[in-house]
Amino acid sequence: MVLHLSHPVPALSTSIPSIRLNGVAAWFRLPLRIQEEIGALAVALAVAGVGKDVAADIGGDAAAWPYQVACVELGARLGYLVHEALSLSDTDPRPVPDLRPFGIRQCGSCGCTDNYGSFEGARSWAGEELCSACAPPAAPG
Repeated sequence: MVLHLSHPVPALSTSIPSIRLNGVAAWFRLPLRIQEEIGALAVALAVAGVGKDVAADIGGDAAAWPYQVACVELGARLGYLVHEALSLSDTDPRPVPDLRPFGIRQCGSCGCTDNYGSFEGARSWAGEELCSACAPPAAPG
């Protein structure tokens, strides 16, 4: 299986891999059998995640436990299946998923989004794909 990657992005000192995985392109390269299994796992994982949140709100941690277990088990299975389907070796640097094809604004350097700021503390955007933490310092002036 050949992994389709989108454009490389500059690496930061945080050791974030500079390769972005275009999940949409990778999905369409997978055999239908693998797509079906990944899709079923993804649906079950999403249902378990929502169930965990609802159960925790209604009945606390004990009520959420079976959903939490399901999330961990399904997430692990999904991760293993995708890892194998994309033929990633244990020694390859892991590509960072490119969230932009899903309509999620993402810094091309550190990977932060509108909902999750940079490790450097960014809270704004310096450009279309560049957060304020990754932008070069403004020239004095």
